[in-house]
Amino acid sequence: MTDLTSRWEARARLAPAGQSVDRATAGMVLDEVDLHCAQSGETPEDAFGAPEWYAAVVARDRIPLLEERHGLSRFRAAELTREATHHLTATGCSPQEEFGPVELYALQLAEGQSVPRTRWWMRHDVQAAALAVILVGYLMTNLASAGPVWQTVPAVVALATKLALLTVSLLRKRPAASTSR
Repeated sequence: MTDLTSRWEARARLAPAGQSVDRATAGMVLDEVDLHCAQSGETPEDAFGAPEWYAAVVARDRIPLLEERHGLSRFRAAELTREATHHLTATGCSPQEEFGPVELYALQLAEGQSVPRTRWWMRHDVQAAALAVILVGYLMTNLASAGPVWQTVPAVVALATKLALLTVSLLRKRPAASTSR
């Protein structure tokens, strides 16, 4: 290893941190650089340019492609990037040969992932049921204390509307039963 190569690698170890690339991904990228340079005989500077520029390219192309364009979590995107890098290191192939264009490979990875589920408290039917319970509680309190009619009537209308919308929503979610026998 020449002095120029070791200086490039030292700068390349610091540059990804400035681009918010985590240490594990930066280490994998540097392993790819080492593998490429060993196979091609090129220096890192000739093959990849300045470390700061290459770190910006890695930050732009690797993790955000899976995160922003395909909606994967940052953790899962980093995990998939690590798996791909380990595979490339084990096989000794270049990323282009093994996986094809990065955009297409990212799309294939994203399609293979399960869709994140909505949190239970964010689901429409749960929110509608909670509002119905609140309205029932209000109505019971209002009726028990002989509250004014002008407050009771809108609450009854709101409760009836909410229950009707909730019923329709739940019936649409329910799988259609087979009518043919």
